[in-house]
Amino acid sequence: MPTAKAARSSVVWAIWLIGVFSLFTLVLGFGAADLVGPDAIKAAPGGANSAAPLLAYQLGGEILLGPVSAVAFATILAVVAGLTITASASFAHDVYANVIKKGQATPDQDVWVARRSRSAPS
Repeated sequence: MPTAKAARSSVVWAIWLIGVFSLFTLVLGFGAADLVGPDAIKAAPGGANSAAPLLAYQLGGEILLGPVSAVAFATILAVVAGLTITASASFAHDVYANVIKKGQATPDQDVWVARRSRSAPS
């Protein structure tokens, strides 16, 4: 069972991970600027968004560029999937609450529709 102590511990871990990630982005940006060069980054397709792939290529060639590109692609897919799920749930709820129930849906019905629109029928 979750406790207040476990919640505080999770928050502390989250803060540390977010902090480390934020510092890592600084190191990545300054490393790319130093090793690749600002002019090469600006001239690359994608501009500033290409700093990490260019740094990966500079440090490890195609061997390191592959995983960095795969992570970037997986991130894009995850964001698109999340947006699609959110949009479909919102649309299903709005159609149900405003069209089918004509604004008379109860909170319990709203929750039921939200849950059903996010899961596959069983």
